[in-house]
Amino acid sequence: MRTYPTLVAIGILAACGSVAAAERNVLQGAANPHEYQLNNYDTYVLESVSPKYPQSMLEQNREGSVTLRATVQENGTICNVRVIAATTEIFGEAAQNAFAQWLFEPGKRHGISIRQDITLDIDFRIDGLPSRSGRQLASL
Repeated sequence: MRTYPTLVAIGILAACGSVAAAERNVLQGAANPHEYQLNNYDTYVLESVSPKYPQSMLEQNREGSVTLRATVQENGTICNVRVIAATTEIFGEAAQNAFAQWLFEPGKRHGISIRQDITLDIDFRIDGLPSRSGRQLASL
């Protein structure tokens, strides 16, 4: 029996209030819009660590899901990892411990690294068991 945590989705939320509005204003006045776009982007994953499937959940054939929230710092490391929702506390802890080890390329605004809040959904599934979540699974 094979087990695997599945990374379902990652959403990026700008840490700054009205970044989009400020960017539109800068872009409209930019002499070279292409150069502006090269210096502005959201964070993306460089290295990820898969959570370990908790042995007690495996023995019970339990599957579950976790939603995490964290901040990507200017240096690409993660801080303030929080469990927003979890099927069980055990799945939440496993996902939280793994996510804290991820490394990102930080987002940039005007060529300067910025902090960004992100959310991540992780499904814990056992190969061969029918999916009970009804969610579409996708891997990063």
